[in-house]
Amino acid sequence: MRIQTSPEMPIRISPQAKVLPANTLRFYIHFPRPGEAHFDRDQLWLLDEEDQVVPDPFLVLSQELWSRDGRRLTVLMEPGRIKRGLGADPAHEPALVVGRTYSLVITALGQTARHTFRVGDPVLEAIDEAAWRIVRPNAGSLDPAVVNFGRVMDAALCDDEIRVVSASGAVVPTRASLSSDGTALQLIPSQPWGAGEYRLVVSDRLEDVCGNRLGEALDHELGAAGRPRTGRIGFTPGRANARLNHDARRERILDVAQGVFLEAGFAKASMTTIANRLGGSKGTLYHYFNSKDELFTAYVERRCLWRDDEVFNLPPGVTPELALHQIARSFLAHAVDETIVRNFRLIVAEAERTPEVSHLFYEAGPRRSTLRLAEFLSSLDAQGVLVLEGDALGAAQHLLALVQSATFKGRLCNTIPALTPAEIDAEAARGVKAFLRAYGSHRQGANRRRDAVPAYAVQ
Repeated sequence: MRIQTSPEMPIRISPQAKVLPANTLRFYIHFPRPGEAHFDRDQLWLLDEEDQVVPDPFLVLSQELWSRDGRRLTVLMEPGRIKRGLGADPAHEPALVVGRTYSLVITALGQTARHTFRVGDPVLEAIDEAAWRIVRPNAGSLDPAVVNFGRVMDAALCDDEIRVVSASGAVVPTRASLSSDGTALQLIPSQPWGAGEYRLVVSDRLEDVCGNRLGEALDHELGAAGRPRTGRIGFTPGRANARLNHDARRERILDVAQGVFLEAGFAKASMTTIANRLGGSKGTLYHYFNSKDELFTAYVERRCLWRDDEVFNLPPGVTPELALHQIARSFLAHAVDETIVRNFRLIVAEAERTPEVSHLFYEAGPRRSTLRLAEFLSSLDAQGVLVLEGDALGAAQHLLALVQSATFKGRLCNTIPALTPAEIDAEAARGVKAFLRAYGSHRQGANRRRDAVPAYAVQ
């Protein structure tokens, strides 16, 4: 009998941001299994736009920097080629030139991994936690607390050097997940958030990808050095069961803002136009929202919260298979809805010029919904209905891809007409069927349980 084996996970390079600062200090190479015996420094390259090897970009050490499990290799850039004021020696010319595109390439374990990125301006300032923006979760939920750093952070250090503590000083168990662009951290609790105050406690070892710390920039003028320090920043979860602010005036502002944003785009929309359509003054508008960015964020969050509440509103006693089908159908119906599609086009059009806006949309919309779906799938895994092998987030991403892949891009590009309810239902059923083939408990010969979905699974 021929035994089938799963393909090996690919080697991964981080940070995965598409734009990295010119003074980026380190990269990480993540191996699917211990890779020290299989790594050859001569098989690691930095290539320029013409796929030519950049000479000597990396710091060569007598001993490579491997994690304890042998699965993560730290690669440091040559400091002499990222720090300022070291003279005109060719050895001190920058390895990464602002505006150019490079690729980090490694060959090992019979595979080749490549990450291509554009180089942005260097980040020369120390980290200041006062500039971070926290998207607070709701009390009683398992929603993540999201920390937006405004710069690309070191993923490994974010895992190790940021903790959440309660008002009593007890450490709150959370799982850290840094966004692919490295600028936002999700802190996902193992238990629902309480109603009290929490604090992020940051160690003095936290760094961004350029080696800057709280209170100290890596590349500083002589005599101007700061000292690394710890940091604290507080947040209080929103009120439980009060996901939306139903102030009628505020809702009216968001309704009008939606029309202006969709017609003019984010960049051309103005607070004056929105105020004129409201028939009031800009003073009234600024009473509710301090800026256009804040107004747009509130609009996006409202749309996403409405969608989540509708998608996960399951009737009591529904079986897991029917619950999956209803969730998939609701997700698809929202994804191909004309207003949602227009919103998506708007965000994509502004992504290059205002990446912070597209990031807000992604965190409040697709990312939050996927995490909530993963939470639901995890409950089915605990029941024995699904076999997720510890990767509920990956399973959620697969389900959404199976359900939306045939139609969403066509709607986004305006190449297919709006779907009928029957077509939405058929696509959802097809996606769920394929998903259960891959993740159903029958894969390991277990008896599939058909108990009703517990109430906590969809809260």
